[in-house]
Amino acid sequence: KRYDELRSLLEKFEIVPSYPIIPTCFSRNIGVEKVLDAICTVTSDSYSSKSTEDKKEYFLSNRSFDVNLLGTQYDNLVGVCLGGTLMGGSLKIGDEISVRPGIYDRSKNEYKEINTVITSLKYGNSELSVINSGGLTSIGTEIAPFIGRNNGLSGKIIGKKKNLPSVFLKLIITD
Repeated sequence: KRYDELRSLLEKFEIVPSYPIIPTCFSRNIGVEKVLDAICTVTSDSYSSKSTEDKKEYFLSNRSFDVNLLGTQYDNLVGVCLGGTLMGGSLKIGDEISVRPGIYDRSKNEYKEINTVITSLKYGNSELSVINSGGLTSIGTEIAPFIGRNNGLSGKIIGKKKNLPSVFLKLIITD
């Protein structure tokens, strides 16, 4: 029934899906494997069809956290850490990066990207100087700890400055 409703809605707005619609029920674990297989197929196709020059370095943040202990002296504070996966290319300590969409400014009704520098890279307990795509890693930054505390920056895209997609607040669909 839901599948038919979705197909009708897409037809109403004259939207032709690029990929097949996969019926799912995540609470009952129905169709989950098919969705995961489709995601892997789509992402591997899009990466293999591009040259290395077209691949942009971007990091998908699935968590952010403050590593400072309560009572840490001001001059010993370190910036927020971003946990996630690098989807393409490589990043190294000292790279200037941006976080998008960043912080929402209500007075201007816009997002302000956050610019910072990579101060550390970790994989588990291992310190790294460079990370390549894949795996879960942590990026240490100079961002004020309170901004990223309690996953305040999870779901963001991180990448080298001027190398990230634009941020949009509205999407207007016309016929």
